[in-house]
Amino acid sequence: MKTQSNGRRMGIASAAAVWVMVAGAAAYAGPRYQVTGVVSITAEGTNGWRVEGTLGEVRNSSNDAHRLMCQQSRTEATSSSGSVVRTTVVVCQARNTERTVTCLSTSAAIADALNGASNDALLELHISGTQCTDIIVYESSGLIKKA
Repeated sequence: MKTQSNGRRMGIASAAAVWVMVAGAAAYAGPRYQVTGVVSITAEGTNGWRVEGTLGEVRNSSNDAHRLMCQQSRTEATSSSGSVVRTTVVVCQARNTERTVTCLSTSAAIADALNGASNDALLELHISGTQCTDIIVYESSGLIKKA
Protein backbone atom coordinates (compact mmCIF):
# COMPACT_ATOMS: atom_id res chain seq x y z
CA MET A 1 0.00 0.00 0.00
CA LYS A 2 1.33 3.40 -0.96
CA THR A 3 1.26 6.14 1.66
CA GLN A 4 1.38 9.89 1.34
CA SER A 5 3.61 12.22 3.29
CA ASN A 6 1.95 14.30 5.98
CA GLY A 7 2.48 17.47 3.93
CA ARG A 8 0.38 16.13 1.03
CA ARG A 9 -2.32 14.38 3.03
CA MET A 10 -5.66 16.16 3.06
CA GLY A 11 -8.51 15.25 5.35
CA ILE A 12 -11.93 16.51 6.10
CA ALA A 13 -12.14 18.59 9.24
CA SER A 14 -14.88 20.79 10.63
CA ALA A 15 -13.03 23.92 9.57
CA ALA A 16 -11.80 22.66 6.21
CA ALA A 17 -13.20 20.32 3.60
CA VAL A 18 -11.89 19.11 0.32
CA TRP A 19 -14.47 18.08 -2.21
CA VAL A 20 -13.76 16.13 -5.34
CA MET A 21 -16.54 16.83 -7.78
CA VAL A 22 -17.27 14.49 -10.63
CA ALA A 23 -18.85 16.08 -13.69
CA GLY A 24 -20.22 14.73 -16.98
CA ALA A 25 -17.90 13.59 -19.74
CA ALA A 26 -18.73 16.42 -22.14
CA ALA A 27 -16.07 19.13 -22.34
CA TYR A 28 -17.00 22.74 -22.97
CA ALA A 29 -15.16 26.00 -23.43
CA GLY A 30 -15.24 28.76 -20.87
CA PRO A 31 -14.71 29.01 -17.13
CA ARG A 32 -14.29 25.82 -15.13
CA TYR A 33 -16.72 26.85 -12.41
CA GLN A 34 -19.82 29.00 -12.33
CA VAL A 35 -18.44 32.00 -10.44
CA THR A 36 -19.83 35.47 -11.00
CA GLY A 37 -16.83 37.46 -12.24
CA VAL A 38 -13.20 36.46 -11.88
CA VAL A 39 -13.17 36.86 -8.09
CA SER A 40 -16.57 36.85 -6.42
CA ILE A 41 -16.86 38.52 -2.99
CA THR A 42 -20.39 38.18 -1.60
CA ALA A 43 -21.74 39.49 1.72
CA GLU A 44 -22.70 36.70 4.12
CA GLY A 45 -24.57 37.79 7.22
CA THR A 46 -23.30 40.57 9.46
CA ASN A 47 -19.64 41.40 8.75
CA GLY A 48 -19.14 38.15 6.83
CA TRP A 49 -17.97 37.37 3.31
CA ARG A 50 -17.83 34.45 0.88
CA VAL A 51 -14.97 34.61 -1.64
CA GLU A 52 -14.82 32.40 -4.74
CA GLY A 53 -12.22 32.21 -7.49
CA THR A 54 -9.44 30.20 -9.09
CA LEU A 55 -5.80 31.24 -9.15
CA GLY A 56 -5.44 30.37 -12.83
CA GLU A 57 -8.46 32.39 -13.91
CA VAL A 58 -7.26 35.42 -11.93
CA ARG A 59 -3.79 35.09 -13.45
CA ASN A 60 -5.22 34.82 -16.98
CA SER A 61 -7.70 37.67 -16.56
CA SER A 62 -7.13 40.90 -18.43
CA ASN A 63 -8.64 42.78 -15.47
CA ASP A 64 -5.75 43.49 -13.08
CA ALA A 65 -8.15 44.67 -10.33
CA HIS A 66 -8.78 41.03 -9.39
CA ARG A 67 -6.49 39.30 -6.90
CA LEU A 68 -6.72 36.10 -4.89
CA MET A 69 -4.03 34.98 -2.47
CA CYS A 70 -3.62 32.63 0.48
CA GLN A 71 -0.34 32.22 2.30
CA GLN A 72 0.42 29.76 5.05
CA SER A 73 3.33 29.38 7.43
CA ARG A 74 4.04 26.76 10.04
CA THR A 75 6.67 26.83 12.73
CA GLU A 76 7.75 24.31 15.31
CA ALA A 77 9.81 25.10 18.39
CA THR A 78 10.79 23.32 21.56
CA SER A 79 9.94 25.19 24.75
CA SER A 80 12.25 25.39 27.75
CA SER A 81 10.28 22.54 29.34
CA GLY A 82 10.98 20.34 26.31
CA SER A 83 7.48 20.34 24.82
CA VAL A 84 7.01 20.95 21.12
CA VAL A 85 4.99 24.05 20.24
CA ARG A 86 3.52 24.21 16.73
CA THR A 87 2.13 27.40 15.24
CA THR A 88 0.13 27.73 12.02
CA VAL A 89 -0.80 31.04 10.41
CA VAL A 90 -2.91 31.45 7.26
CA VAL A 91 -3.49 34.85 5.63
CA CYS A 92 -5.87 35.19 2.68
CA GLN A 93 -6.76 38.25 0.63
CA ALA A 94 -9.22 38.73 -2.21
CA ARG A 95 -9.88 41.78 -4.33
CA ASN A 96 -12.27 42.58 -7.16
CA THR A 97 -13.54 45.84 -8.62
CA GLU A 98 -15.93 46.42 -5.69
CA ARG A 99 -13.95 45.54 -2.56
CA THR A 100 -10.94 43.98 -0.86
CA VAL A 101 -11.20 41.52 2.03
CA THR A 102 -8.45 40.02 4.17
CA CYS A 103 -8.59 37.31 6.82
CA LEU A 104 -6.33 35.45 9.21
CA SER A 105 -6.51 31.97 10.74
CA THR A 106 -4.40 29.85 13.04
CA SER A 107 -6.26 26.66 12.06
CA ALA A 108 -4.05 23.78 10.92
CA ALA A 109 -7.10 22.32 9.14
CA ILE A 110 -7.47 25.41 6.94
CA ALA A 111 -3.74 25.29 6.13
CA ASP A 112 -4.04 21.57 5.33
CA ALA A 113 -6.88 22.25 2.87
CA LEU A 114 -4.60 24.64 0.97
CA ASN A 115 -1.74 22.10 0.69
CA GLY A 116 -2.90 20.44 -2.49
CA ALA A 117 -4.77 23.33 -4.12
CA SER A 118 -3.84 23.65 -7.78
CA ASN A 119 -4.19 26.58 -10.17
CA ASP A 120 -7.33 24.92 -11.51
CA ALA A 121 -8.99 24.47 -8.12
CA LEU A 122 -11.89 26.68 -7.11
CA LEU A 123 -11.25 28.24 -3.70
CA GLU A 124 -14.30 29.10 -1.62
CA LEU A 125 -13.32 31.07 1.46
CA HIS A 126 -15.64 32.11 4.28
CA ILE A 127 -14.73 35.12 6.41
CA SER A 128 -16.24 36.47 9.61
CA GLY A 129 -14.86 39.87 10.59
CA THR A 130 -11.15 39.39 9.98
CA GLN A 131 -11.19 35.64 10.70
CA CYS A 132 -10.93 32.97 7.97
CA THR A 133 -13.53 30.53 9.27
CA ASP A 134 -13.66 27.93 6.51
CA ILE A 135 -12.10 27.11 3.15
CA ILE A 136 -13.29 24.61 0.60
CA VAL A 137 -11.07 23.53 -2.28
CA TYR A 138 -13.01 22.16 -5.25
CA GLU A 139 -11.10 20.06 -7.78
CA SER A 140 -12.63 18.72 -10.98
CA SER A 141 -11.23 17.02 -14.06
CA GLY A 142 -14.47 16.76 -15.99
CA LEU A 143 -15.42 20.36 -16.70
CA ILE A 144 -12.99 21.62 -19.32
CA LYS A 145 -10.32 20.15 -21.53
CA LYS A 146 -6.83 21.61 -21.26
CA ALA A 147 -4.87 22.39 -24.41
